[in-house]
Amino acid sequence: MKRWYDSHRVGKFLDIFKTMHKRDRDPLVNHILELIKVDGNALIDATVMEFPLDEIHRRWYDRDPSLWMMFHGLERADKALLDTVAEYLEEKIQITEDTAVLKNHH
Repeated sequence: MKRWYDSHRVGKFLDIFKTMHKRDRDPLVNHILELIKVDGNALIDATVMEFPLDEIHRRWYDRDPSLWMMFHGLERADKALLDTVAEYLEEKIQITEDTAVLKNHH
């Protein structure tokens, strides 16, 4: 099944968040949420009531409120914001063989 983010280059990074260590993931997610707040106006506010309360039918990113806000904010974002997020992630993450390594991370 095709997901909304499969058609944009940002998609190759979003699945990586599933296996990324929370310590590495959180600063990236927080920065993306800031980009959404600044460029996306009310994208998060408008969708906050859509949080899935049914624990059985949740996707992996529905279990973490920050990830949920990021995914749903990006789903409603325009191409310019998706491009900005993709550029940020391309700068921060190196993907090799389905694993992610933070660039300049010691």
